[in-house]
Amino acid sequence: MRSRFISLLFAADNVATMRSGFGLSALPFAAQIYIGVIVITSTVALVALMPEIYGRPILFLSLLLAACATSAWKIFASRLADLRRYTESTQLHKEAMRALTDARRAEQALGGEKERLAAALAEMTRLEEIRKHLLEREQGLRASAEEANRLKDEFLAVVSHELRTPLNAVLGWAQMLRHDNLDESKKQRALTAIFQNAARQAELIDELLDVSRITSGKLRLERGWVDWSRIVNAALDVIQPAAQAKRIAVSIEVERGVGPYFGDGARLQQIVWNLMTNGVKFTPEGGALRVAVTQSPEMVEVIVADTGPGIPREFLPSVFEPFRQADGSTTREHGGLGLGLAIVRHLVEAHGGTITAESREGQGATFTVRLPIRVSDGLGEPPSELPAPKPSQSWRSMEGISVLIVDDDVASREVIAAYLSDRKATVFCASSAAEALALLRRERVDVLLADIAMPGQDGYELLRQVRALPPPHRSRIPAAALTAFARQTDRQRTAEAGFQAHLVKPIDFTVLGETVVTLRHLRM
Repeated sequence: MRSRFISLLFAADNVATMRSGFGLSALPFAAQIYIGVIVITSTVALVALMPEIYGRPILFLSLLLAACATSAWKIFASRLADLRRYTESTQLHKEAMRALTDARRAEQALGGEKERLAAALAEMTRLEEIRKHLLEREQGLRASAEEANRLKDEFLAVVSHELRTPLNAVLGWAQMLRHDNLDESKKQRALTAIFQNAARQAELIDELLDVSRITSGKLRLERGWVDWSRIVNAALDVIQPAAQAKRIAVSIEVERGVGPYFGDGARLQQIVWNLMTNGVKFTPEGGALRVAVTQSPEMVEVIVADTGPGIPREFLPSVFEPFRQADGSTTREHGGLGLGLAIVRHLVEAHGGTITAESREGQGATFTVRLPIRVSDGLGEPPSELPAPKPSQSWRSMEGISVLIVDDDVASREVIAAYLSDRKATVFCASSAAEALALLRRERVDVLLADIAMPGQDGYELLRQVRALPPPHRSRIPAAALTAFARQTDRQRTAEAGFQAHLVKPIDFTVLGETVVTLRHLRM
């Protein structure tokens, strides 16, 4: 009986559970909780009161209600558990969302950090490349400076050697002449040696001045129509003694169709002379030197070829660089500053042309100069024939010409006075501007030769005061500057000061004589 009762009790419990599951679960959660509390409370009250009111027959109904109450309690407990789990899951969801948001923010921040890191890395890479470039440049500049310093030291040593060598001959022969213990033949030899070595020193100084003008951009060309035959023959006259001394056969070939050229005659002659001098210098005794000038419709071509040992292949690319010599050792056979070909290249380029060098060791060297026919518009047609050069007036008698020489250097003053006196000129000498002005007030002077750099008052101030002298015949005295200042700006300044000529020391007596005669005509 008891087992049947228990079975019925469990069946009732299942039915209540099913009903409550199907019925209550359909209601909202708050209603389910409310109904569950009422049912449980009512069931407990009935179970407590019904046995006492109705007795044993009602016991089964009480147990059934208790089972329903128990089922309701289970539903209530499960809903509470669901609520707790829902609350926990909601909290976990919120925390997960916050964590996800924080993760996204962290990811964004990390992305920004990555971008900043990439930018910083790129900047560091760029700065490192700049540092490497600057380091390489600094090392290159340091190497260049060290090389330039080395070349400068070598150049100064070469300049010292090249200037001292002719000076040694000049001083040595001069000292022997002073003692007057030389026979007539040796005196002539001494005079020749003094002249040649002094001329060599003047050439070296001119080369240094040319390089200075070139590097400072102050090289100026005085263009005019020139004859190539005269240019080449004038250069030949200069190198002929050296060529004859080495028995070198020099051939000149100027094509018949070569006409007048618009250029600086002195600089063009310097180009040809320099190339011919190099050829004679490096050609062994008994060799040959060939100079050819041809002309095409577009250009004039000058070729200078020798039969010397040639130019070493490794030196050929730098043959036109200044201060560079194929043999710079102390055992070299040939002297020089290593400036000649560099000057030639600049002079050729100043005329708008090009120069090239070709050589095979043991087979001589060939230099080719190409100059454009026209370097400027508006020149007109070249003259069919250039006038013959005027004969030199340097050795004409200067009798009747009075010249005032103003120079604070006694030796310079005396040598010029001796030359002019030998040409029968009347010579007055002054060592200062004040002495010259006093002399001009007493004597009639036809030509004034004045040094520029003098103590107290220089040549510019002297000429300014001369031009202010009262009698017109004194204020209009033609004047030439005798100076060691040889730059183009110096020539321009003397012209602006009123000098009619600019003569550079050491004075070429041929030019001096022609200048004095020309200025005398201006006086007349």
